[in-house]
Amino acid sequence: MSAAGERVPVPYRITAALNLANLHGPAVDAALEVREPTVDNWEAGTLRPSPAELDRLAALTGFDVEWFYRPAPNPFVGFLCSRGRGGCELVDERPAAPVLHLFPESAPALDTLW
Repeated sequence: MSAAGERVPVPYRITAALNLANLHGPAVDAALEVREPTVDNWEAGTLRPSPAELDRLAALTGFDVEWFYRPAPNPFVGFLCSRGRGGCELVDERPAAPVLHLFPESAPALDTLW
């Protein structure tokens, strides 16, 4: 919440949602119908998305709008890894849209791994 008592999206969550959806660069600004570097400023916390912009961000990333208002997770909650970027993001729940595939159909059976 801001000093005026209004709800404020958490910049960490904006960055996490974009990273997990593997969305980066000026194409994100274009997809969200904002001028660059608007999304960078949202992520830095120097600018806030409007309710309509947050709706578009939620639709683009597959996260529920309310998820962006939740506090950043405790670093000891857990993490999910996204394929293609070679890294992991700290999150406390999966998005509604299928942006992650943790267990592809081609994964070997667990009893064959040990």
